[in-house]
Amino acid sequence: VVNAESLKSMEATVAKLKEDNQRLKENFHSSTLQQEENLCKIKALQVENDILRASNNVLRRDGVVDAENLKGMEATVAKLKEKEGELENCENMYQTLITAHFKSNEELQKARKVLIDSLESTPNCAHIGVKRMGELDSKPFIEAMKRKDYGEETESKALAICSLWEEHIKDSVWHPFKVIEVGGKHKQIIDSDDPKLKSLKEEMGKEVYQAVTTALTEMNEYNASANYIVSELWNFKAGRKATLAEAIESVLRQWKASKKRR
Repeated sequence: VVNAESLKSMEATVAKLKEDNQRLKENFHSSTLQQEENLCKIKALQVENDILRASNNVLRRDGVVDAENLKGMEATVAKLKEKEGELENCENMYQTLITAHFKSNEELQKARKVLIDSLESTPNCAHIGVKRMGELDSKPFIEAMKRKDYGEETESKALAICSLWEEHIKDSVWHPFKVIEVGGKHKQIIDSDDPKLKSLKEEMGKEVYQAVTTALTEMNEYNASANYIVSELWNFKAGRKATLAEAIESVLRQWKASKKRR
């Protein structure tokens, strides 16, 4: 049960988790840089050691023992062991940070799940609620079929076509996307030349096409591997994923409003 006390507690927990996550990110960056620095030093020492060893082997083959060369080799080996120890410590710290990061993320996801469950069981407020990512909106199908004038069968025909496209969207074999490069990174976007989508646009219009491509994009982003609908906290006013703080404020506001009505 979500009440004012549990929401305030969750708000404090979320704030701490976000602070921890930011610190972890900074530590990740520092740890990664330290690892890279140590690896570079180790490689340089390994090269230096190989050169000294090769030089010493040549001298020994010729029956000459160079004390300075041997001393240099010993110093290089000592440095190498020291740096390898530093690298191992750094790697252990890195693994600890990864574990802490996963744990922090897991706690944030649990808080998000509680809020999704709470908001799903109550009507959406002005702009914060739950959006089912990958769910196909049937309204454009109904409007498109009204223009075709099917009389009393309009809605049933529209819902039948909508249901058919829901199955198309869930079909893992059909992947109407293409890869483009944006700012040096690869991104998947809808392939507007896909025959099935082109046919849909011609037969049912832009609104239906937009509804289908939106559902496809959401499904591909949120659950491409399993192709089933995922509930997400959503800021409908801003048209984006809602933050935990926004969702907590929304649930708290709804809880206070329902309390006043009693």
